[in-house]
Amino acid sequence: MSKKLKKCPFCKNRAEMKKYTNYKAKAYYIQCGRCKTRTPSYYSKKLAMKRWNEMVKGTTVRLTMLNSPWMDFGDVLKALKENPERKFARKGWNGNGIYITLQVPDGESKMTLPYLYIVTTGLRTDNELAPKGLVPWLASQTDMLAEDWIEVVE
Repeated sequence: MSKKLKKCPFCKNRAEMKKYTNYKAKAYYIQCGRCKTRTPSYYSKKLAMKRWNEMVKGTTVRLTMLNSPWMDFGDVLKALKENPERKFARKGWNGNGIYITLQVPDGESKMTLPYLYIVTTGLRTDNELAPKGLVPWLASQTDMLAEDWIEVVE
């Protein structure tokens, strides 16, 4: 991977690595200095740079033009439809180490349509009784309206 950011594909201006920090975490994204086209936020500088450079080369990567450096639930759904192996979490969730992803049924599956599921096997919490596993997941109204979604990179 190139360590240099490519120019914006829309206005040909220089792109910059941006860092967003709130009271819980930090995230990185790439943004054009002129037209403000930007990537979603990532935990990793390297991944943010990779996603920008892939987008510039013509790879399908969802960009967000929101002022917020975080993604909303619509961004998450679009990203999961493009690549079901991606993982996403909310900064507002209680507990670290959990994320959602998309399951696309195969020939061995009892499900016939794709569905979201949550992975809590890596949950870090003081609650010894907290369940840890993989289960189908439905977004709450709070999750659907939140703008603190971020891609999980391991």
